[in-house]
Amino acid sequence: MAGKTGSNRRAHQRVDFVGRITAPQVNEYGAFTAGDDGHITASRAFVCANDEDAMVWAKQLIDGYDVELWSGARFIVKLDHHAN
Repeated sequence: MAGKTGSNRRAHQRVDFVGRITAPQVNEYGAFTAGDDGHITASRAFVCANDEDAMVWAKQLIDGYDVELWSGARFIVKLDHHAN
């Protein structure tokens, strides 16, 4: 009997260990391109681990127009198409 109880105890410990594993945090972002008249001409939603990674991702969308990067209602940065 003592051996069987020990086996169950280890099984519960493994489950407890698995329960402490957390998924990496990701944030939702939106990149918006505005035309010359100020109206949004394109948008893209994506997830990244942090603002810096999101800026790198959003820079790929610059194609003759500025791109605004947002995370929900939080404004991150306006990427100037002349800077590239």
